[in-house]
Amino acid sequence: MPPKKKEKKKSKKDIEKEKLLEEERLRAEEEARQAEQARKEQELLERQQREALEAIFVQDAARFDSEAAELATLTATRASRLEAILKSRREEAEWQAYLQCRPLPNPLNERNLVTYLDEWAVDSERDENSFSLEKLYTELPGIDILCGEIEQHLHAPADGRNARSEALGRDLIRIRELINGKWNMATMRTLQHIDQFPREANENFQFLSTTKDYVYGIWGNLTKNPRHKVIEFPSVHISASLPKPLVLANIAIRLLLESGITATATYEKQEGPTPMSVIGPVLQLDLIEMPDMPKVVDAWTIRPMVSKDGKIKRITYPFKKEATEEDEDLAEKPDTAPAGDDSQSGADGPGPAVSDSSLWPTTVTFQLEPGCLLHNGVATVRWWNSKMEWWDEDGIADVEIDPASGLVRFKTIHFAPTAVVQYTYAEFPYEDWSIRPIAPNSAILHIRGLLNDLEIEVGPGKCRALRPALDLSQLAEGEAWLFPAILFRVCV
Repeated sequence: MPPKKKEKKKSKKDIEKEKLLEEERLRAEEEARQAEQARKEQELLERQQREALEAIFVQDAARFDSEAAELATLTATRASRLEAILKSRREEAEWQAYLQCRPLPNPLNERNLVTYLDEWAVDSERDENSFSLEKLYTELPGIDILCGEIEQHLHAPADGRNARSEALGRDLIRIRELINGKWNMATMRTLQHIDQFPREANENFQFLSTTKDYVYGIWGNLTKNPRHKVIEFPSVHISASLPKPLVLANIAIRLLLESGITATATYEKQEGPTPMSVIGPVLQLDLIEMPDMPKVVDAWTIRPMVSKDGKIKRITYPFKKEATEEDEDLAEKPDTAPAGDDSQSGADGPGPAVSDSSLWPTTVTFQLEPGCLLHNGVATVRWWNSKMEWWDEDGIADVEIDPASGLVRFKTIHFAPTAVVQYTYAEFPYEDWSIRPIAPNSAILHIRGLLNDLEIEVGPGKCRALRPALDLSQLAEGEAWLFPAILFRVCV
């Protein structure tokens, strides 16, 4: 039998290592034991709490059932009272409309509303030998009242909304499109009867007309003189300074300023990542092809037909132009101009497209209406991109907004609906809020947002802004009281 090998004596380092491993193992076992014990204790505590809660429910089941039945009765009574109040309001509104002999349909009656809109969509004015805005001006007040009624139904308290609320939104958009079509018809006839209007001192055509919620201005380039590049309507604080390509082009420019609470209905559906809210009016900027002047031959007036269907012919800007003109334009490039890299085709100038977006912006000025709550550092000017369905900032620069006077000045290369906008949720999250009663069915709601402090008086069914002091009377036919959804959309 061979001799046994002597076991190698462990070194001090190995012994220390084994000791550390053993201590680590024991510590892990202790932590596992403590975790298991804590889990069991937590399960026991949860079971005890559940059993105690079940015991309470079993003990007070009869009381809970009684309270639930009482709450159901109160809810039904409240719903019945609310329906009676809403019915009384509807009947009163219908009675007042009857007393006023108002021909407007009830927005909740779909058949009557659709029939009314179909009839209004047909232009009844057939006399092509004269022009007048009186007919449109007599129609607009009633249509605006109808729009306001639809808006009130759309933003009524949730309990009082009608089953037709979803369809009413589509009806409102259709009405706004019809209104725009009427203005297009008026623009077409204005240009068609341009010889019946007085000229400016510089021999260009300029016409301005205003009515409630609308400012209608149109300018026609008859002289094509580079010295006459400014369009001014001082009485309504609207002006435009045109770049060289427009001053030399055969064009007309329409500036239609639309106010009112439903002027933005067409732009509420947005596809952009950040929703924007329109503050103040919407400025419709349109670049239109200028028709030939009427010719008088003896007793005959030969007047060219601008359009058979009442649609104006819009021109895309910047114009297309020859690539050989690029060097000349670069030499005349203004010092400040908005950036942009899109190239579009237009009615003037054949040949390969060369972008004018950084060369020839139009400087526009208009005034906001009273009652606009501007968020400093947030409010800006954007144009409505109908293809992408969002408020786009591309091609707009040098935006200046004076909160005191309400004057807005900017440079743009886009002839499209343009407005002052700001982020819809700029005030969120609210930092603080409180509510205190001041009278029966009345309270003061104070909200401290990220940018402003709001103080709102809440009344039966409607509310009004107390601080900051805003003139919102023009939004609701002379009333400062609005539905909460409408007030918050205007203010915040």
